[in-house]
Amino acid sequence: GAGDTRSVHRATPQATMSFQEFETGSHRGSRGVDGDSSYIRNSGTVAGLVTQMSNNVNSIRALVSKIGTHEDTHELRENLQRLISGTTALAKKGNESLFALKDAGHGDDLEERLRNQQRQKLSSDFKRVLSQFQSVAKEASRKEKAYIARARSSSGDRRTFDEEAPGTINTDQADYAEQEQEVMFNEAVLRERQEGIKEIENTILEVNDIFRDLSSIVHEQQEQFDNIEDSITNSLIQSDQAVTQLEKASTYRSRSRKRKLCLLFCLVVVIAVLVIIFAKPK
Repeated sequence: GAGDTRSVHRATPQATMSFQEFETGSHRGSRGVDGDSSYIRNSGTVAGLVTQMSNNVNSIRALVSKIGTHEDTHELRENLQRLISGTTALAKKGNESLFALKDAGHGDDLEERLRNQQRQKLSSDFKRVLSQFQSVAKEASRKEKAYIARARSSSGDRRTFDEEAPGTINTDQADYAEQEQEVMFNEAVLRERQEGIKEIENTILEVNDIFRDLSSIVHEQQEQFDNIEDSITNSLIQSDQAVTQLEKASTYRSRSRKRKLCLLFCLVVVIAVLVIIFAKPK
């Protein structure tokens, strides 16, 4: 719901290590993630914000569906504006936390590879809920504009009818004053709605700015991921080369040992023959 501040994060487990292990620090290492409290805090913050924003979007969607119906009240519009404003604040905080994750301390290649996988997933989840928020905000703006257009059209038609038939409508001065008050009230409501539309459209612009920031983060993350992949690949190549050299050295030592044994055997045979020859009685 709108006031639900619970933070629940379920991440897809990986073959080597789950994101949950990554967040809780169950992976241990000399420079492991468990030693980087800032990284753990910010990744948990983003995950929690995604959940809160998703809950808010569902609540906003339910309120937007009532715009223009008999349930469309001043209280409903206040709740809608409050939710949209609150969700925008959550989106800004999530954007800041994602940037903080990007600048978090680095571990070895394997740890950094897993961190980048988690960053990419968190960014993807955040962009998904941000897109949903932007979509429902646009729908709210569209429905409010449609309501205002219908209301102004209806008001214009009624005024024209009143002017054309003054003898049949508003014959009583009190009724006329009452209708004028109603018109003024409706105009005030329409101005209130117009202000609400401006706030919603400002929110849409702010979300667009966040999307641009996220695009730069994703680009940098991909570059980091590519660099890590290259580093791991080079390490594997160097490891393979080292293994090959060790195998060659082992083969050389084995052959050298065999040659030495052959020479030693030949020497023993020669000595034995000489002993036998010189040991015969003359």
